Order: sequence, then structure tokens, then C-alpha cells
Amino acid sequence: MAAHADLGLQFKKRSPAEIFAELSSFAQDTSAGFDSYGTGPTLQGFETECAKLLGKESACFFLTGTQAQNAAIEAHQTQVKGVGLHPTSHIVHHTCLLNSKQQNDDFAVLARKHLPAGYSAVALGRIEEAPTFQDVKRCLEKGEVGVLVLEIPQRMNGGAVMSWSDLLQVREEATR
Repeated sequence: MAAHADLGLQFKKRSPAEIFAELSSFAQDTSAGFDSYGTGPTLQGFETECAKLLGKESACFFLTGTQAQNAAIEAHQTQVKGVGLHPTSHIVHHTCLLNSKQQNDDFAVLARKHLPAGYSAVALGRIEEAPTFQDVKRCLEKGEVGVLVLEIPQRMNGGAVMSWSDLLQVREEATR
């Protein structure tokens, strides 16, 4: 019998009544107000606090990571509309890789569906492993990529990460 880890053990098991009681207590203790679509005192206060901690003028909260990633792609757009993404990118695959060959084959189709309009995906590296600096360099040398997205760790690739030395080389290459 194969050993496995119950990842749910890291979270305290609570009933819905306990969770709602905790939320009620938080709302009363903090005078939290209702927020709707990015407006409201609680969310705006959170964004202001994050901006201050990061030494920035402002910050923006996104409900999901893929929303934030697509906003970052738009913010860093160039004339070249190619986006370098690993084949397991969460932007492309919203579900776990159940059939990696099929999802690898469908990469471009799924990417067009989930990237901002007008962008195309350029596969970065091999589906079975984390990208390397050489993968990034090859991708950039082709001139097809204006924005590079690196997800670290790779959620759908068993938490794989690019080596630290490769990551430093990518930063150097990207800032030239």
C-alpha cells in the first residue's frame, strides 16, 4: 500500500457554526463593513495597508490569482503579444492535470480561452519539469514573447521550482 499525506491535516477542522461565529466576532471587533466589487472600507483599508508595507503608492486586491496574472500581463504589455508560460500554467489550466498529454496538446487552445484578448501563449519548457533559464532564454531569443509569466512553485507540477541560480539569471535577462 502506497503512503500518502492528508494535506487537510494542516487545517483545523471546524464546523460551519464555528466559522460563522468567528466571522461574526471578527466583524464586530473590527467594524468590518460590506465590500462590493472592489469598493468598501474594509477592502480599501486592506489595499492601503498592503501598499504601505510594500512602499508603493497603491495596491489592488484580486479575488483570484489568475485575475492578478492577467492584470499583470496587461500592465506589462509590449508590442509583442506573446506570453511565455509553462505548459502547466494555472492561467491555462484551471483544473489539476488529469491527463497531461491531452492538456499539453490543448495548451494553445486553452491559453487563447484564458489569456486577455489578443494575446497568444508560447510554451516555456517541458510539461514534466520546472522551466530552466535555458528554456526562458530560448523563448526570449525567438522574439515571440513580450511578457514572461513564471509561477513559483508550480501548483500542477508537484510544487516544482526553478533553481535559484536560474531564477537570478532570468531576472538579469529580463531587466536588460
